[in-house]
Amino acid sequence: MYEFIAWSKLNPSEQAAWVQAVGSVVAILIAIAVPALAARSRFRTESAARKERMLNAALRVFDPISSLRESMAEFLETLSDDFDPENRGVRTDPNNGDYEPLIQPVIASVAVLDDLGTMAPAMRKFLFELIELDRFMKAIPAIQSSGVPAFWRTNLPDIRDRIREVVGSADFVIAEMRKVMMSPASQ
Repeated sequence: MYEFIAWSKLNPSEQAAWVQAVGSVVAILIAIAVPALAARSRFRTESAARKERMLNAALRVFDPISSLRESMAEFLETLSDDFDPENRGVRTDPNNGDYEPLIQPVIASVAVLDDLGTMAPAMRKFLFELIELDRFMKAIPAIQSSGVPAFWRTNLPDIRDRIREVVGSADFVIAEMRKVMMSPASQ
C-alpha cells in the first residue's frame, strides 16, 4: 500500500523515468538470459551428440578388439609349455589363435579415437602396444633369415610377455567399454 502512495506522489515525468529505468533493466536481463539459455541448450544438445558418438564408436571397435583378444589368448595358450595339441578342450576362437590378420582392422579403428571420449586414453595405449607388437612380430622372419634362425625359440619368453601385455591392455579397454555401455546413463 505504501508503494502505491509513494508512486502516486511522483509526477508523470518521474513515473515515466522509473518505468523506462525498470524497462531498461528488464531488457538487459533478457538480452543476457536469452543467449545464455540458448548456449546452455546448445551445450546439452552437443553433449548428448558427443555421448552418442562415443557409444557408437565403442560399438564399432568392441567386436574387432574382442576377437583379437580372444585369438591372442588362444595363441598364448598354444605357446604354453604345458600345451597339449591332442587335448585342446573347448575352443571358442574361430581363428584358432591366428591373431595376425585381426590386427589391421583394430589398428584402423584409430579413426574413432576422437569419438571415444573417456575411453580414448586406454584405447590409445592399447593401439600403441598393438602396433609395437605387430612391428616386432613382422620383423622376426627377416631376423631369422639374416643369420639368427633360432630367434623365435630363444626369444619366446619375451614374445609371450609382449603378447600378454597387449592382451592385458585389450582386457582393460574391453572393461572400460562394458562399463560405459552398461552404465544407466547410456540407456
